[in-house]
Amino acid sequence: MPYTENKKLILEGCQIMTNRGRGQFRNFAANATNFAPAGMRRFFNIVIPNAEEAERLMADEWPVNSWTPNPTEEEPNPETSYRMEVQIKYRDRMGNLFEDKRKPRVVMRCNGVQTLLDEETVGMLDGSDIIDADLELAQRHWENSRGETGVTAYLHTGYFNIELDDPFAEKYADDERTIYGPAADDESDIPFD
Repeated sequence: MPYTENKKLILEGCQIMTNRGRGQFRNFAANATNFAPAGMRRFFNIVIPNAEEAERLMADEWPVNSWTPNPTEEEPNPETSYRMEVQIKYRDRMGNLFEDKRKPRVVMRCNGVQTLLDEETVGMLDGSDIIDADLELAQRHWENSRGETGVTAYLHTGYFNIELDDPFAEKYADDERTIYGPAADDESDIPFD
């Protein structure tokens, strides 16, 4: 299936949708879904804040969809919202790991600590309380063997800001030495062999 990478898009302060009811709007871990076996699809959805922004992105050929939540007692007539699915790819169609320059850069930011996530750890974002995210997306046009065509948004770079419900988070937020920070790579002070 040929594809062409056409455009890049930078979005700051994006709201990431959470999984609600029967809707699955994020699957960083690539768990099995109704449409794909485990390991096949990593994705998340971002909220497009208004109809004008949605129309601008659609005119630029980004895969934006309208979405209306199910009615509830609190909101019997919910407004139509807009979202865009973003896929995360670490491997090619044959299962080979991408070279470093093609792998997405995914960073989790929490209490002043930045953690670079990889294919094994990116699934932590599924259960996280994501406040917002700054994203760089790549647009790819594709065509399959049946002649069907489409556009997919892929994550190139993402910084995901997480909120922890942790009574000690503020106390230890300024510690330089953490298991995730740059000091963790310094092996000169290892207390045991």
